[in-house]
Amino acid sequence: MDHHSKPATCTNSTSAPTQNNEFVGYIHNVSPVSNENFFECQLQGRDETITKAVCFMPLSRKIFADYSGKKSPIKAKKFNVDTSLTTNDMLMGDTVIVEHYPQLDFSRSESQSSSMLSSVKSVRIGQHVTVKAKVTNMSKEEKAGNLTLVNCTLLDPAASVRMVLWENFSNQVENNHTYTFHNVKVQKVKYHDNIYLNTAKYGTEIKLTGDFTEVLAVPLTQDTTQFVPTTIEGEILGITTINSHFSFFKCNKKLEQSTAATYLECNNCHLKRKHFLWSIFSRYFPNKNYLMPTTTAEMLLDSLFNLVTVKFTYNKTSKAVRKIAKNM
Repeated sequence: MDHHSKPATCTNSTSAPTQNNEFVGYIHNVSPVSNENFFECQLQGRDETITKAVCFMPLSRKIFADYSGKKSPIKAKKFNVDTSLTTNDMLMGDTVIVEHYPQLDFSRSESQSSSMLSSVKSVRIGQHVTVKAKVTNMSKEEKAGNLTLVNCTLLDPAASVRMVLWENFSNQVENNHTYTFHNVKVQKVKYHDNIYLNTAKYGTEIKLTGDFTEVLAVPLTQDTTQFVPTTIEGEILGITTINSHFSFFKCNKKLEQSTAATYLECNNCHLKRKHFLWSIFSRYFPNKNYLMPTTTAEMLLDSLFNLVTVKFTYNKTSKAVRKIAKNM
């Protein structure tokens, strides 16, 4: 990243994405690196305006985080602006220049380091945001596969948004308390346009904070059924394709190690096995005990079609089957 370029003049255009030569302000809320190729942050400009930025240089995250942590004024140049979105996200590639800009003539705003819930619907799906909100309507703990979740509604003076708290995050909040949710992920229900927030696998932090002094928005009616799998009994009438991979029954993670090894060790759960079973089917049909690689697609088809009835666990919204088990 270059630190020795001369200032340039800011330009505007209606195409998408457009070239924009300069931004001056402050960096807030730098997210973890996603998919090993980009991270996100918020840029505060003059008059406390907030712009979302997506940087496609993972190695530069430390520079952004340092500027954010030190609350340093910065100048950014040679980036694009995606005007196809209502938010005009900044897109930063390997040509971007970010440098310290001590002569900035306005201050960093702490109050704008978190977004209002009303702005969540206008940001990019999958983006990390930080919001301050009051927790209401917490559901009972529910199971989704091997994980647990709790649904709740977040309120601020402008809006209400559904929130999904996964695993231990559900123990960090209580009904009718106000929190700052750092680096939570914006998600959209697949088959309609409802937006909700989700605790992220990495980077999410929840901190108790002061209550709002303003009147809060009316809470949404909770519909948690889309997150809870449904199980029914039925018969398998047809199978299109069978795809296979090796996995350990303890964690169900895909095995990358060569199956020709003397013993197998999972990089995730560190379980070692001498004889490796195809766990996807051995869990549900324990009497078959197929050993890979001798198991063929025809053998598995025979086993599935010979079952009189099976239990299907599926997502009620997407109709995707998550689990097939023998009906005992």
